[in-house]
Amino acid sequence: MLSLQIPGNIVGKQTISSSDLPAALFEGHGTALVNTELPDAAISTFATDFGSQSIINIESASAATEYRFPLEMPASTTANLLEDGSLVMSH
Repeated sequence: MLSLQIPGNIVGKQTISSSDLPAALFEGHGTALVNTELPDAAISTFATDFGSQSIINIESASAATEYRFPLEMPASTTANLLEDGSLVMSH
């Protein structure tokens, strides 16, 4: 089983609009699947053709400088971080 946790507290409102994002960097579709809030930041996660894309809106200079997304995956699966920051998993 594959599990990815989005940090923060789940909220009902979407604070990140896909229309505000550069098209070259955004691969999501429609409205966010889940929205979370942290101190001085908000995260919206969108469905993509190959999985999901999480966008972090950092609202102030005092916001955290690191965000962790706990990932659980089967032992036979490998995860590779690409130069653009995306993660590709293969079995």
